[in-house]
Amino acid sequence: MSWIVPLLVSAAIVLIETLIGGTRLVFSLPAYAVLAAAGFAAAFDGRVTQRPSRICFVTTVAVFAYLLVRAWSSPVAHLARADVYSMLACILGYALASFRLCEPRARGVVLWAIFALAVAEVLIGLRQFSVGDNWMPFGFIRADYQRRASGTLISSIHLAGYLEVVGLFALSMAFWSRWRLWTRWAAGYVSVLCYLGVVITGSRGGYVSALVGLAALAVMGLWVLGRTQPEFLWRRAVFGLALVVAAAALVWTFMRGSPMLRERVALLSAQFEPDKLDVRVYNWQAALDQARLSPWTGTGAGTHLYFGRYFRRAPLQHDPEHAHSDFLELLAEYGCIGLAGMLLLVIVHLARGLETVSKIVAETRGASGIRSDTLAVTVGALAAMAAYAAHSLVDFNLHIPGHALLFSVIFGWLAGGRCSEVDGRRFWFGGVESLGRWIPAVCALAVVVVVLPRWLEAYWAEKARVALRNREFARTVEMGRRALEWGPLNPDVHFYLGEACRAQAGGTALVALRSQLFGQSVEAYQKSLAEFVQNENAWARLGQALDGLGRFEDADGAYRRALELDPLLGVLHLYYSKHLEARGNVEDALRVRERGLRLKAGGEGMGGVE
Repeated sequence: MSWIVPLLVSAAIVLIETLIGGTRLVFSLPAYAVLAAAGFAAAFDGRVTQRPSRICFVTTVAVFAYLLVRAWSSPVAHLARADVYSMLACILGYALASFRLCEPRARGVVLWAIFALAVAEVLIGLRQFSVGDNWMPFGFIRADYQRRASGTLISSIHLAGYLEVVGLFALSMAFWSRWRLWTRWAAGYVSVLCYLGVVITGSRGGYVSALVGLAALAVMGLWVLGRTQPEFLWRRAVFGLALVVAAAALVWTFMRGSPMLRERVALLSAQFEPDKLDVRVYNWQAALDQARLSPWTGTGAGTHLYFGRYFRRAPLQHDPEHAHSDFLELLAEYGCIGLAGMLLLVIVHLARGLETVSKIVAETRGASGIRSDTLAVTVGALAAMAAYAAHSLVDFNLHIPGHALLFSVIFGWLAGGRCSEVDGRRFWFGGVESLGRWIPAVCALAVVVVVLPRWLEAYWAEKARVALRNREFARTVEMGRRALEWGPLNPDVHFYLGEACRAQAGGTALVALRSQLFGQSVEAYQKSLAEFVQNENAWARLGQALDGLGRFEDADGAYRRALELDPLLGVLHLYYSKHLEARGNVEDALRVRERGLRLKAGGEGMGGVE
């Protein structure tokens, strides 16, 4: 086995997950570069270890071709970019896994890498759970989750999503693999840590999906035992049930000792009561409203950011960046075609995985015991699919680039099946098998040409964002201008510059300088809106900057445009009321202010520099 490809794939997964799941381009692009190196490395190793399922491969190519074309034609290129880049990386990860990462040792390298990361995530999560100060490694800052563990990820939801998958693979390898005894015990210990990590996240979706995944793993395990060793089925089923009851009792005892965990569990039954409706329901309603605008092809990648605002329900005052459901967001942005294509993709890979398990079971029927690394990986992958099918109903784990990349490898393993089909043969040119050498390289070239040139723009843009967050306005301007040298049309960077200039203008008493800075902020906001005209945040800030220049008529139009785009955001009404009050329209100002306060009672609105 050539070690370079599995090591590079492992490094890419670990890197992107530890950098907050790659949820900002500056943190995902380095991992994509490492993955591209793996694709090029595959081109210099002529050995192909497997021939993936043709139906899986063709379906994947067709579905992702549609998704890429739809994303590329989206109305706001800047918003679609993250989806495009993530999909290109996932195609490369799938190609590497389906053609090259078939041998047990190659898969083992990747598995132990994600096991090690899971252990580290749980240790970080235990620190967050025990102290409750929202600490994160590498200087990252998360929202106020108090004692809910999130590891190196921003959200506890996404830590649960990672650990539930790794836990299933670790448990499957412990039961079915041909690893040495001590390594199987180690894998079992990793699985226990993973589910401890899921518990301390406080993620209700994580609890449900973890149970679904474990149930799927148990059902497949009992089926395999029933077909291969029926005489031991009931004995092991009873033993397994006893372990489950004991584990459940321990978990419940642990959770009862934490007020936060008790509260999270109580919300499972209370969240659908009329006065305690889960905020996810409002996200789902907005996504369904968005889907009706373009039922077949969707409204385009990234568009839920502003359609979620337009269709928001009044109780939801936080920014609805995602629909809190992978399925509904896929439906809203890519239409029925995209959702049907993704469901077909899942079905053909599910069928391929079940076929692989059936073949292994048929070959080992009547044997004294069954040990197979391929069986262990396939059962773990199928259980992970079941867990994410449940979790994706209520959360958006697959919109986290790191999780999406991990699942592209999992789907690639399912498509690859058993490496014994063409193991050890060499193919250079000609034949279907030669695709295994060139497809990863072509995908890697696409990543290098399309994705990686954006890194310097993303790097300086992130520097500008952090400087703005820290209220270092002069540094924001400096970093923003550097970012614009590499991406002059980036609406986020222009917005950061507008915010920095507006804040500086508000802090100076020199009339001439104040007017100059407000003028610069107006220009920056207008450039941002030229690329992202649906951004109500930029319209509201433009109105504030125009107020600073005394251009009240123009400001009034900006505020009205912001309210058209997000009519039920309370803080926008408060901004508009201040504008009306400054113009002397006291009666209207009071009316708008009262409405804003009623709306804002549900939570805080948008952030930014006041």
